[in-house]
Amino acid sequence: MLEDDRPIHICPKCGYIVLALKGECGICELERDKLILTNYTCKIYTEMDKEQKREWEEMLRKRYVLCPDNPYYNKEAWDRREDIEFQTQLQMDNWEKKRNEEAAQSQSHQLICPRCGSTSFSPLRRKWSLLTGFMTNKVDMVCNHCGHVVKK
Repeated sequence: MLEDDRPIHICPKCGYIVLALKGECGICELERDKLILTNYTCKIYTEMDKEQKREWEEMLRKRYVLCPDNPYYNKEAWDRREDIEFQTQLQMDNWEKKRNEEAAQSQSHQLICPRCGSTSFSPLRRKWSLLTGFMTNKVDMVCNHCGHVVKK
């Protein structure tokens, strides 16, 4: 669990926001420059949903980076950070979409018992084929709930 009283730092050059540890002198990962301390702690951040966090980060950047009295602001650094954050968000969205598709696909291929609707089965190997009388490699699935045999 996160400590709620950890301070939030921001890079005055690019607007990179860091949820820093107590007493840690923060360095921007993108610009390798010192971060400045904001008046906020992690508590406010952890209580927000995704949209509120986005709006709050925008407000934080306007207040601490884009303000007229910030001599460290660097437009190129700002653009680099925005590009990196956009690419990262795109990758996360694609990963989440792929994960959701895989979950939906695995659910659509799941075997369901026609008698009771259970999805819990055990494999049962067929020993003899009725047609040939010889051993076979086929497997039937037996419902763990009602015992119904589903031939595959």
